[in-house]
Amino acid sequence: MGDTGEYCDVEVDQPCPSSWWGYPVCGPCHCDVDKGYNADCNKTTGECYCKENHYQPLDSDHCYDCECYATGSYSNQCDLITGQCKCRNGVIGRRCDSCPNPYAEVTLRGCEVVYDGCPRSFSCGLWWERTPFGKVAIESCPNHSQGRASRSCDEELGGWQEPDLFNCTSDYFLDLRKVVRLYSEFIYRVIIKSSYSSSNQSGPLEDLPVFQSSPDYRTSNRADVGNQTCSYASLLYLEEGVEEVDGNV
Repeated sequence: MGDTGEYCDVEVDQPCPSSWWGYPVCGPCHCDVDKGYNADCNKTTGECYCKENHYQPLDSDHCYDCECYATGSYSNQCDLITGQCKCRNGVIGRRCDSCPNPYAEVTLRGCEVVYDGCPRSFSCGLWWERTPFGKVAIESCPNHSQGRASRSCDEELGGWQEPDLFNCTSDYFLDLRKVVRLYSEFIYRVIIKSSYSSSNQSGPLEDLPVFQSSPDYRTSNRADVGNQTCSYASLLYLEEGVEEVDGNV
């Protein structure tokens, strides 16, 4: 409520401020912006809703960014439930970032075929630029990992090959490597205790450098990027039936 008039004798209803709701008493909205909700809510019911250009699948308590590909879509808006963006003619994919023809790339005019190489395309969290046949495309690693990723363009094998992210290393792996270097003896004891068979549990700690240089002491090359499985340098693991120390990056 607020007062107005020459003598401030007229009461006027005032709406609740941003991020508050209710009448006649205002209360906070309590909308979780970390889950993609708008900080503001319905002024009458207090119901939270997604941020602009976000969608919320059925039975989900999160809102997700539409991430519509600007070149292949008509706007940044998508279906509020499915997240499907409005694609240009011939363009496919939820984000409007793909073409049904593997030799075509997305343009402002729709999908156009590239005849002298592999088209610009999105795979394993990266955009791969148009590349001539017989060449290898190089890009920085996705998802804040360090290193360089590669992808071959081979005309005889059907164009683009699967991306190779083996040289991509996550910050978590680098942190683990520092821990291994600082506390190698402790880590070795843990590995031996949990992984070696009873016949091998008596190995002396002096053998640690030999153990670390053996073929069984390696890096895993598995990781998931979105809905695709791509090759990554991952965490330490032991082969030949020895239990893995940690999972994917």
